[in-house]
Formats: sequence, C-alpha cells, structure tokens
Amino acid sequence: MTDTGLCGTGLRGKSFPSNFVWFNTGWQTDLSGSWTISFYIHQESTVSKTSEFHIFGDAFANNFRCFTNGDAGYGNYLIRTPGGDNICYGAALPGKHFVSFVYDSATLILKSYLNGKTSSITQLSTALKIKSTSTSNSFKIGGHGASPGMQKNAVLDNFMLFSKALDSAQLEETMTGYFYPELNVSICGNEYLSPSGKYMYMKSGTFYDTVASASGCDSIFTINLTLIKPPFKTVSVSDCEKFQSPNRSYPWTTTGTYYDTLIAASGCDSIVEYKLTILTNRFFDSVTVCKNWMSPSGKMYTQSGTYRDTLINTAGCDSIIESRVTIDTMNTGLMMSNNVISANQFGANYAWLDCTKNYEVISGEYGQSFTPTVNGSYAVELTLSSCKDTSSCIDVVGLGIKHVVEIGVGLFPNPSTGVFVLRSYQGQIDQVFIRNNMGQIIKISKPDVQSEIEFDLSNEVSGIYMVEVHKNGIVGSFKLIKI
Repeated sequence: MTDTGLCGTGLRGKSFPSNFVWFNTGWQTDLSGSWTISFYIHQESTVSKTSEFHIFGDAFANNFRCFTNGDAGYGNYLIRTPGGDNICYGAALPGKHFVSFVYDSATLILKSYLNGKTSSITQLSTALKIKSTSTSNSFKIGGHGASPGMQKNAVLDNFMLFSKALDSAQLEETMTGYFYPELNVSICGNEYLSPSGKYMYMKSGTFYDTVASASGCDSIFTINLTLIKPPFKTVSVSDCEKFQSPNRSYPWTTTGTYYDTLIAASGCDSIVEYKLTILTNRFFDSVTVCKNWMSPSGKMYTQSGTYRDTLINTAGCDSIIESRVTIDTMNTGLMMSNNVISANQFGANYAWLDCTKNYEVISGEYGQSFTPTVNGSYAVELTLSSCKDTSSCIDVVGLGIKHVVEIGVGLFPNPSTGVFVLRSYQGQIDQVFIRNNMGQIIKISKPDVQSEIEFDLSNEVSGIYMVEVHKNGIVGSFKLIKI
C-alpha cells in the first residue's frame, strides 16, 4: 500500500508479515563498479525488535540486502554485500532520515551516511561484484525475497541508485528541503541572490524560495535575510610626500580622491573616500649659466648635469627642485707673439680694451687678435653663449725700440739652457728687463759690472723670452730662446 511520503506518495510498511508491500523494480541486479544507494525513511513510531525488517534487496544476488534488527542491531540499518557489511547507526529509530550507502571501487571502501554525515566506514579486501543469478526475479524495494518487508508505520520514499560513488557534497544535493526548512542569512552588501537564482533581494526581510532537488522534489526555503550595507564616509587628509592607505594596500603619492576598504565592527567592508593633498612641491627647471651654478640651497656645481635640490616649504614638507643645468666655459687666456696679442678662445665675440684707460674699448678692434701700435697694457672682453668675461691685462713694450746690434750689445749662448751672458762692447749697460711671452717682467737687473752681466733662467720654463736693454738713454731688445 502507499501513503504520503516526502514528495507525495510513499511506500508504507504493514504489520508483520508486511512483505506484501514490496515494490518489484524489474531491475536485474548488476553492480560491478562504484555505486550509491540513497533513500528517505520516516519511522513514525517505535520499531519492533523481534524480527528483521528489510528496506531493499535481491535474494538471488549473493543475498544482497539492507535490514534492521538482527545483525544490524536495534535502530540501525545494515547493508550486506558479498565482500562485507556496513552499518548506518540510528537510521531505523523513530524520526525522518536520509540514509545513503556508498561503495567506491577504486578504494574498496563502503561507507554509510545519515542525513549527509558519515556514519561508518568499512574497508573491503576484494572488489564487490553483485549480480543476480535469476532471470525471473529482480531487485525489490521494501522487501527481500520471502523475508519480511519494512517495519510497521515506516514510510519509504525518494529511493535512488547511482552508478558512481557520490561524495558528501553530492549526497547533500540528493536531499530535499525537509532538512533545510529555514535559512537565517546575514550578509554584507546591498543585495542577495536567492538559492534558486530566480530572485534578487535588495532589502532585509523574510522571503520564500523554491528549489528543485536532485530527487525532483521541491524544497521550499524560508529565508530570514539581513542585509548589512557597507558604511561610507569621506575623510580629508594631507601628507608630505605620500599617504599610506589604512589597510596598507596603497601608497598614494599625488593629490587626488582615493578609496580604501576597511573592516567595520559589523564584520563588513567599510568604504572610505580620501580627499588627499600631497604637500611636497616638485618643480622642474632648465638653466644655462657660465662657469658655475649655485643651487637654491647654496650648493655649488661646476659641471653640467641634472641636480635635485630640496628645501622646506611653509607646510614643513620638502620642496623638491630638479634642475637640468648646462654650464658653459670660456678660456680667457691671451698669448703674444711679435707684439701681436691673440685670445686663446675661438668662436667668441671680442672687444679689445685699453687697461691704462679704465678698460676703454679700442675702436675697431673686434677680432680674435690685436696688434697694438703703442706700448701699453691691453685686455679683451669675450662673449660666448651664456659667458661674458674679461681677460687679464698683458703689457706690450719695446715698440719703437732699436735692435741690440745698433747699441753695441751681444747675448750668448742663444739658445741657452738657462745661463746666458749679456755683454756691452762699448759703453755701460744701465738696466735690463727680462719678460716672458705674456709680457710679464720676470727679472730686473741694475748691474754693478756694467759691461758684462750673467743671468740664470734655469728655473723658468722653456720658451721665448724678451730681453730689454737700457744703455746710454737708448733702449734695445732681442729674443732669448731657453731650451
């Protein structure tokens, strides 16, 4: 006979003998690999302890069966296989239960589950091969051969046979909503998707959802939903060079608006908006200067390059100035040869000056070389790129001076390694000036012996020197070569 089960009608046991309520499936039992058998049983009242009662079995398949009492013990279900037994404890006690037996052919493990939780584990020594030897009999639900069927007031429903070993998560999918009639859900956020995926709830409250289980039965969920909306606040902050977000995830280095996520007291995310001001100033500059450059902090540089300078601004933070500096250089040296003065620097703008007249510009003299017409002291003003400078003054003497031969004076040896003699062939030598090639006087002599004078230039550099001789009011000059 049938009666109300989990998903409508169910198979109800009778008073002993109740084997007349068997359900003959017509299946020829053949379990040679992994398998899972799962069913729902509702034992409405106390079970008799006097006899074995069967849930399923096949008397012609190695006596394969599931029963309570006897070897199973009171209140339990035992599955008997050719390779060994396994007991699901408490499954036959009064109440509503989901019972599963799972065999894994890879590990030879036979397990039982009660309401989705492991009840017992049996390690078999050989692989199970359960196959009926009869073609006229078949696998029965609610009984086993000629033995008694289910116990009185037991309702069987949702019987399932799978050709694989289900895990605990998959077994839970086979159970209906009877075991999950109410869900208390408290989540962080502004929305919640119902278990069926059909509804999106946007506020807290009590809702109902229907989900079809693997058995084909509807599970009706009562959902007590609490949506905890994440708090949001805005904070204005400032820092010198960078600001580290409170959750340590972000170092922000530029002024702007940023967002960070923290954990509130409720356990939900708290979103904070930061309006950040970075107080460190950064400036970039390009400068071109002559000879050297002094940075804003007072550092002196003499070579071109990119330099970073740091000052403290009014907020107490660094002001970083990065300068790309080009330093121009210029040679202000002069050289003189045969009374012609030349600037050592090429490619500049030149203006020759009279040092004796407060550096007055000499009209028309703007070349690299200058030939003075009178004795004096001269310099040149040079302009090149960013540089503008004035050379040292150089003295020019001997213009209009007679040759030494004309005044009866000789010098030997010439060239000389340093020591030379100046001799007067007639009359006396009053005074002698010796100048280097820059026109600078390096020696002056007023000899006591005025007809022959010895000079020593051993400590002077090699080069050409001008010897200026004063004799009887006449001035003569000649070149001396020191080697």
